[in-house]
Amino acid sequence: IGSSGHLNMELFQALSGTKLQAVHYKGATPALTDVMAGHIQLMFISVGSAVPQWKADKVKLIAVGAAKRMALLPEIPTVAESGLPGYEAVSWFGLFGPPGMPTDIVSKINAEVRKVFADPEIKKNFLERQYFESITGTPEQLTKYIKAEEPKWRKVIHDAKVKGE
Repeated sequence: IGSSGHLNMELFQALSGTKLQAVHYKGATPALTDVMAGHIQLMFISVGSAVPQWKADKVKLIAVGAAKRMALLPEIPTVAESGLPGYEAVSWFGLFGPPGMPTDIVSKINAEVRKVFADPEIKKNFLERQYFESITGTPEQLTKYIKAEEPKWRKVIHDAKVKGE
């Protein structure tokens, strides 16, 4: 309850007016197994977790939650392109430090992280294997993104009556 897949489903329901039955699992693997077996009809899952089964023709990739198609899977449409405008739900990772971290240290760490993710070997051997797309930026850009996303997810959580456990 409250996982990214669960919240992505709640956003989908809110925007589409559909009602789906949430089935909560202890991880993506058992849920994906049940999709392949036909016990559940669909799931919201990270693309990297689903691609091996998709390549083996065991599941169908219906759409991606990003605002634009993924470079590594250009044939898969976005949810918005598929008929639900305004749907955008992506998983992301950020690097955070303690409050009061000196600005010069933050800048140095940020520059090094950006350098690592720009490395073609890192892209090929780490990011692309997981179907991750690197979106690096400044600490200020990350702060702006979080502040922009927070009201949307606060509303989803509130309207769905999701409670922390």
